[in-house]
Amino acid sequence: MTMVVILLFIASSVHLALQLALVMRGYVYFSQSRGDDFQIERRKFIISQASLMIFETIIADGVLILRCWTVWNKMLLAIILPLVLWVGCLSSSVYAIYRLCSRTLSPEPTPISPAEKLYSALVTYWTCTIILNIYCTGMIVGRICSVQQGWRPPSICSLQDLPQRSRLHLAKRIVIESAMMYTVASLCAFVTHVCESPAIDITYLAEAQIISIAFNLILIRRSSFEQDRPSKLCVRCFNPKANRSIVNAVVGTTSSG
Repeated sequence: MTMVVILLFIASSVHLALQLALVMRGYVYFSQSRGDDFQIERRKFIISQASLMIFETIIADGVLILRCWTVWNKMLLAIILPLVLWVGCLSSSVYAIYRLCSRTLSPEPTPISPAEKLYSALVTYWTCTIILNIYCTGMIVGRICSVQQGWRPPSICSLQDLPQRSRLHLAKRIVIESAMMYTVASLCAFVTHVCESPAIDITYLAEAQIISIAFNLILIRRSSFEQDRPSKLCVRCFNPKANRSIVNAVVGTTSSG
């Protein structure tokens, strides 16, 4: 996971740096009344940013499929549909980048119309990644809920099993929150693309950053929960009756953080 975090960090940082460079170059060109030159250079920035965002999406979706496969005890049947969607997302994105390069870098580029294959490839890309995230998130949360409902503590005095339900609840919250962030951002980018809205640059830039934020949110909150865990176990060893409320308070603080 460390390599995935590093790759997403580099990709999102480069994407943001390209946007900043594009804004600065636009200011220079328009201040010198060189709008045509800016449009030519802007095409290269658009291709680079689109490639980085697709790269982030493919990695994040692949990790989500891996998590779903692990949660379902490595059962291949649970991830057949996500794998098909992931392959569709990958193939449509590669084709879209190829067509975008040939169209954007041509001497006289024209706007993308809904009747063209490039438009269909981009719509397929967004549809596949949105359905994949909704499906995998539902499968992971459903698995956690089934384990949570069927779990019963073996004894009141157990030091490790008593907080198990709180850990499952925290894991469920983290998955749902991260999936909501990513899905909402993807839906906004998809809608602006279909409607050909001028806000597409904003939604695409937000999507590229939210991919890394949602992925790192899981690691950060999981780490904070593990840091609180030893303290609550040690406290409970001294006075089980008095420290039950302390245990609940610690778990509640971690869950709300």
